[in-house]
Amino acid sequence: SSGEDLGVCECLHSVHPFASFNLYAIVVFLPFMSCLGICFNILNYKVYSQRRSTASAYLAALACSDVGVCLCGIFVIWADSTRAHIFSFDQYYVFILPYAIPFGNFFQTLSVYITVLAAIDCFLTVIRMSGVLTPRSIRILIIAVILYNLVTLWELEAVKCTNPYNNVTMYNLCPTEFRVDPFYITWYKGYFYTIFMAFLPFILLSVLTVLILILLRRRRPSALLNA
Repeated sequence: SSGEDLGVCECLHSVHPFASFNLYAIVVFLPFMSCLGICFNILNYKVYSQRRSTASAYLAALACSDVGVCLCGIFVIWADSTRAHIFSFDQYYVFILPYAIPFGNFFQTLSVYITVLAAIDCFLTVIRMSGVLTPRSIRILIIAVILYNLVTLWELEAVKCTNPYNNVTMYNLCPTEFRVDPFYITWYKGYFYTIFMAFLPFILLSVLTVLILILLRRRRPSALLNA
C-alpha cells in the first residue's frame, strides 16, 4: 500500500574485484560441468542399479545424490551469480533460493555419508561380516540427513525494501534473525558443520581405508600359500 513503510535494502550485491572471472567460471563454465556430471552419474546409476550387491546399491544411491548436487550447482550457485546481472531474474529467484539452498545442503551431506557407508560396507566385507548393512541403511541415512539440514529452511528470506541508490522498491534476499543468531552460528554453522561435514567423514574414511589396506595385505600372503 502507499502507506507501507519499507526499510532500506541492506543485502545488496556488492561489486567483486573478480566479477568478470566469476561470470565466466560460474555462469558459463559451471552449467557445462554440471551437465557432464549429470550425464555420467545417470550412466553410473544404470550400471550399478542392475547389480545385486550392497556395495552396488550404495554406488547407485551415490550417483543419484550426485545428480542432485549437480542440479543444485545449477539452480543455486549458477542462479545466485546470474541474478547479480539480471534484475528481473533476481526478483523471481529471491523467493526460490531460500528453499533451493537447503536442497543443495541435503544432497551435499547425503553424498558425503553415502561414501562413508560404502567404505563401512567394504570394511565389513573384508572382515567377512557382509550383510550387517543393507540397502535399508540408505533410507535411514536419508531421514537423518533431512533432519540435520531441516533447520536451513529458516536461514534466508525475501524482504521487500527500497534500494537506496535509485529509490526503487524491490525484493532482497537477506538472512533471517534465526540465521544471524550467535548461538546458531557458533554451534550449528561452526561446531556441527566442522564435525559432521569435515572432521568425522575424514577420520572415518581415513581409518577405514587404512584398515582395509592392512587387512588385504595380511590376507594376500596366506591366500598365495593356500593356492
